[in-house]
Amino acid sequence: MKTKKTFLATLFIATLLAGCGYNQPNSEIILTKQNTSAVLWVQNSSEYLALVAQAFNMAKDAFDRADNIPGKKKAVVVDLDETILNSTSYNAQQIKNGELSNRRNWEEWVSKEKSSPIPGAVDFVNYIINNGGEIFYVSNRKSEDYQHTMNNLIKHGFPHVSEKTLLLRNKTTNKQHRFNTITASGYNIVVFMGDNLNDFGDIFYRKKDNKRKELVMMNAPNFGYKFIMMPNPIYGSWEYVLTDNYPGLNLNEKIEARNKLIHDKSYTQ
Repeated sequence: MKTKKTFLATLFIATLLAGCGYNQPNSEIILTKQNTSAVLWVQNSSEYLALVAQAFNMAKDAFDRADNIPGKKKAVVVDLDETILNSTSYNAQQIKNGELSNRRNWEEWVSKEKSSPIPGAVDFVNYIINNGGEIFYVSNRKSEDYQHTMNNLIKHGFPHVSEKTLLLRNKTTNKQHRFNTITASGYNIVVFMGDNLNDFGDIFYRKKDNKRKELVMMNAPNFGYKFIMMPNPIYGSWEYVLTDNYPGLNLNEKIEARNKLIHDKSYTQ
């Protein structure tokens, strides 16, 4: 009888403790579902279309206004996912499956070559090339994804896709080395387009949140000219700096951290 009572007491306490947090599957579903509004907005809102049209118009204008350097051809660097390719069907798949992003499901999705052009992207790239510039596709997709990525771009009519112009991640996610390779080849990069501050190289790469905000304000005159930011509320390096060790938190801790960071104060730098 004593053994039975002890077992029941232990079971009761364990149940209470389990109720104090989310279990692993529920935590994964909760975090994934938090992206629903963001994915809906990108896939369905007219405001999103207006913002990308605005971004491409600014990029064209910045390219046209950029000074020519004798002996150097003007170039524009573009990121891929959520910059010229819409890959939100991957995020939609995650939401429907209640599954967070991981290497396995991303590789499987990329192999299907399902990314579609962001409206205006192909026309923009053609504009740059037809007006004497070169385009470089610089992405942190892994080199293992190279052929599928190249196929996906060519299938949708993106021009000048080659081993010279399509530069994927090799050893580091910092794109600066790839930018340096482009400039060393005789190009003058006049515009960078991306949906993540890390798409603009060393200046913003892996800086902490407060420093990132400070750097954005210091470089405010360059946005809309040298740096063109594309809208992406779904994912990005901003999430990794929500707390000092956000990537190292478990799922429950990430949920709690997000909840604590939502506030009713006005935006402060």
